[in-house]
Amino acid sequence: MKRKQAATTRLDISQEEGPAKIFNNNVDDGVIAFALWQNSCADGESLPASAAVPVSVHTFVPDKLAVLDDHAAGKQVTVEFKEGVPYCKECDDSAECLHVGFAICLEQKHARSILE
Repeated sequence: MKRKQAATTRLDISQEEGPAKIFNNNVDDGVIAFALWQNSCADGESLPASAAVPVSVHTFVPDKLAVLDDHAAGKQVTVEFKEGVPYCKECDDSAECLHVGFAICLEQKHARSILE
């Protein structure tokens, strides 16, 4: 069974105002978006301290789901974890989009905080 490939876009982190633009909708861009979000959070708050963050966390339930605010698309996106594998509901159940990359990093951050 073939999976639909997510729309081709690219992440532009050079933009100074407003949400960063997304160019390659892939897992690597999700990792970059997560780093931007994490670096923008002030003192461990979950809300971004800067409007230049393309994706931020709305709701996170470990091992179940992540509801993300996609500022570039202007909507909330749900990523569900099924047997440990994340699937994006916005990108036709894709396991290889920006939202999935972000959710994987979020899950890893949560797992790391449990170990500490």
